[in-house]
Amino acid sequence: MNSFPLLDLSILPGKKTFELFSLFQLVKLVKCSLSAKRAVQMCRLPLSQLEIEFMSEVDKLSAEYSGGGYSFFMTSRSSGSTSNYGKRYDRLKEENRVESLSKLLLETFRVEGISVTFRDPFRSFQELRKCAGVIDAHSVTVDRGELSEEELAYFLVNFKGIHTLNFHSSVPDGYQSFRFDCNTLTIRNGSFLDLQSLLNLKCEHIIIIQCGFTTSDLQGYVNEWRDGKNPQLLSLSLYNTKMDDDILKGMCLEAWDPRRRSRDFVRVSRDSATVINCSEGLDFEREDGTLATILLKRDKTEFQLFVWKNKFPDIPDNAFKM
Repeated sequence: MNSFPLLDLSILPGKKTFELFSLFQLVKLVKCSLSAKRAVQMCRLPLSQLEIEFMSEVDKLSAEYSGGGYSFFMTSRSSGSTSNYGKRYDRLKEENRVESLSKLLLETFRVEGISVTFRDPFRSFQELRKCAGVIDAHSVTVDRGELSEEELAYFLVNFKGIHTLNFHSSVPDGYQSFRFDCNTLTIRNGSFLDLQSLLNLKCEHIIIIQCGFTTSDLQGYVNEWRDGKNPQLLSLSLYNTKMDDDILKGMCLEAWDPRRRSRDFVRVSRDSATVINCSEGLDFEREDGTLATILLKRDKTEFQLFVWKNKFPDIPDNAFKM
């Protein structure tokens, strides 16, 4: 039998052939030669999700390819040892850090989405920003313990354009300069935020898990929204608040009318959708006719504000229902 030169295949059969490979096999193939890399590049094979996680012991790169999930664990620049764990992993040579692998994947495949997680407290945002794909990430998670004011300033200025930010770090005492614009912002501990800081968050969806907002703060936010501030806001969800029974005092609110809006509010992010039942919510209108709903937990520890740009939204099949 004659030899079968894989790299001489035309694009269509080449793509069908490469789709039979695992991502691990394809990575090893494209590292063999420039010709192999070009052959795979021409096929424009899709990676539906690329996740880069910077940690103190290891860096992790995960990808979704052809219906399967793949993870690569590499020694981080903060560590001198390699840890091997996870159900599906591939050991790469020590010199192949996450920086080179992410660059290789981005050059070779059609990457449809990038998310980045910062967990390593020893490497700066300045250093990690140079890693291929980081600056183009649509979703970023910051979980590095306490950040300095210098680190916060650098991050807030240089990581603009993010669709989703999950901020799980803490900030120095007295820090009041947290300003960020994105579609969806989740803050784990927002006790450092005051009313003005909350108003400075120009996001469509804001979720704060732990906060210290009082009745006065929340009434002030609603009044600012009524006056036309933060027109981009679609939903505000605050947990562990410090409200009292006067939270609705002075507000002109009405019970849900099914003729005016849907029972369910749909919070849509880039990769997910969440459905919130607002049948117990109280409605009010801004002067321009925009309808909003306030939803409170009975023990006054949760405050949610929903803005109905679409009063009868479609519910995606994969939506998570709260």
